[in-house]
Amino acid sequence: MSSSDELILSQFRDAEIVEDLRSVLDVITRSMAIPLYLMFWVADLVYVPERKWEFLALRACIIPLTLGARKYLYTIEDAKRAQFVCATLAGLVALPINLMVLAIPDIGTSYYAGLNLVAIGGLSFLPLTMNFFIYSTFTIYCPYYLIVLSKAHSLNDLLAILVNSFFIVSSIIVCFVIRNYHESLRLRELNLRLALNLEIAERSEKERALMAEYSNRVN
Repeated sequence: MSSSDELILSQFRDAEIVEDLRSVLDVITRSMAIPLYLMFWVADLVYVPERKWEFLALRACIIPLTLGARKYLYTIEDAKRAQFVCATLAGLVALPINLMVLAIPDIGTSYYAGLNLVAIGGLSFLPLTMNFFIYSTFTIYCPYYLIVLSKAHSLNDLLAILVNSFFIVSSIIVCFVIRNYHESLRLRELNLRLALNLEIAERSEKERALMAEYSNRVN
């Protein structure tokens, strides 16, 4: 592939990334983030009824956050900036869960699993480059480890964190595999579209040359 073809492919890819980020974020916001966040308030009523209203307020924060980010994303055309917004949003979506983990005395609380749901929704489906994939993973899970490690005071606490870490690492690996599969499909589609556009352009150029040659002969 020539340098000009690579430049065209890069431009196509950037435009596709922005469009895909908008589409995926629309679906995640409507079908996953807001409904699931509010639905899991039932778990708060069972597990931490004394904090139900605090946790409901945290869960409600997801509504203006995701809707605002979705609207803002439609004002962005640069692929890197759009990826930064979405990767940062993943960390902000995970923040209420991390705050819940902070408020719950039990270090091994199953609330950490909500972070895995955020990761699956964001890391698996958002078309992020590897750098932004790593950054997004960091924004989701780093606050969790800062919180639980600061609260750990015994070997049992560390063992509970270790057990949760197995599930966290497994979730990240699954997201990574899905992300790579989607990325390979996108690149294959782009290469096919680029080859088709180049072929159409070459045929059009040949047709114009033939028409010009025929016109010269007639005249």
